Amino acid sequence: MYNISLLQADKQPQKPVFLRLFFTKNELEKALSDCNQKAGIIKDLDDVQVLQCNETNPDTYPSNNSFQENTYSFIKPQWYSYGFNCETMVAEFPVTSLNSEFYLAISTH
Repeated sequence: MYNISLLQADKQPQKPVFLRLFFTKNELEKALSDCNQKAGIIKDLDDVQVLQCNETNPDTYPSNNSFQENTYSFIKPQWYSYGFNCETMVAEFPVTSLNSEFYLAISTH
């Protein structure tokens, strides 16, 4: 699991807004390769999700947070690629809270 960022905003959106996270193709391939080596299960980009934590003061590592109901949610992003040889990968996903911490998570189930 990779920590993406912590967003803090005074005003919250009235309707979902879309966030875009940018990665290199090599970053994502390395994350998938690491997961495949540890879990022994072949994973691909369809297994990569965004984990959103909505605690008041989230820890930078999700396992240290409380796991109360509605604290975490998994979001399936839409993936796009562009650039020379599609080297830039973009995960786009909707959120309703901008007081959140986001993680890139690979499903191992």
